[in-house]
Amino acid sequence: MIAEKILDFRDAAVVDAHCHGFSQKHVLEADPSGWLDRLTLMGMCLGSSNSVDKELIHLVPEMTRSTLLTIAAQRWLAAFFKCTPEAVPAQRQAALQADPAGYIKRLLSDQNVVGLFVDEGYPQPRVAPEDFEALTGTPVHRVVRIEPLILSAIQDTDNLADFEERYVQLLKQAAIDPRTVAFKTIIAYRTGLDVEQPDPAQVPKSFLEWKASGWKEDRAVSKPVRDHLLHVALGVANDVKMPFHIHTGGGDPDVLLHYARPSLLKPLLSRYISHPVVLIHCGYPWMEEAAFLAAIFPRAYVELSVMTPWSTLYIDRALELFLGSVPANKLFHGSDEASEPELIWLAARQTKAALKRVLGRAVDFDMLSIEDADRIGKGVLSRNALALHGLPA
Repeated sequence: MIAEKILDFRDAAVVDAHCHGFSQKHVLEADPSGWLDRLTLMGMCLGSSNSVDKELIHLVPEMTRSTLLTIAAQRWLAAFFKCTPEAVPAQRQAALQADPAGYIKRLLSDQNVVGLFVDEGYPQPRVAPEDFEALTGTPVHRVVRIEPLILSAIQDTDNLADFEERYVQLLKQAAIDPRTVAFKTIIAYRTGLDVEQPDPAQVPKSFLEWKASGWKEDRAVSKPVRDHLLHVALGVANDVKMPFHIHTGGGDPDVLLHYARPSLLKPLLSRYISHPVVLIHCGYPWMEEAAFLAAIFPRAYVELSVMTPWSTLYIDRALELFLGSVPANKLFHGSDEASEPELIWLAARQTKAALKRVLGRAVDFDMLSIEDADRIGKGVLSRNALALHGLPA
């Protein structure tokens, strides 16, 4: 492939459009013997799940050794540390103990990560953005998840009217923070993506039933309220001209997988057709549905995490799907890092290499010029997310 030899994204700027905060304390206190396990999708998701017996985590190490991502990670980090793969755990631990912020900054600088869009819903309590920025040496932008705001409003009030007033107040307070670039929902974990427009008379009744249940999550009880509150948040987002991120597709074992496929969002996207909505995790494993929605709805966008970094060998085919069918300026790189800082580095490295291969083939097929491919690749890596969220390139 001639074009692939010419294209070079190694020094291209990267914005991670979906990751999670971590503290220096978390990084230092995490069991160093399990760091590779926590890079796997299973290891990370078992750690974030509220419904799975944590004792099952002991099963992960025997699978880590045959997981392509962790095998590659150890090899690639060996080159980063200039050591053998076997020596990586000791080198990593020594670097963290000596200077955790210095090590993390080196990682992100190696892939020229220039921005992090941080979903503040996990972990709780949230990592303060200024602390995360100091630890990573990278500008941190807030993606405010509505579910913790709902929980806060529930704790502050006794009735629906006061609750909703407090909820809107919290949304507006978050919106005026200059770090805030978007709102987000994980309603796929709560009541599903088949969001309806509830009967106004049904919402107060549903709220009272939900309260009487002890705020138990149940589609039969809480769905009308959850759906209503998402519409309220979308209304505020529209007023303040702020994009809305929606978790689509799989996640940890708590997700309502049957109700998490992107196609269920079609009525919502139709209702808010003029408002920018980002499909987080590219609908994985229903990526074709996310691609189709972004191809037909003018303001539907796709963030590519979960595909990257965990799809490994499949990433090229997935990028061919999205780049081949969706306007390229609607695609954003992301890592969904929620366990270890290396995931931000790994995802950026993988996306750069995959874009080089996939766009290189498009040039060889006479579909793109080298200049087109370079522009598209750099757009996916950083410029598209910055542009949509009103940030300077």
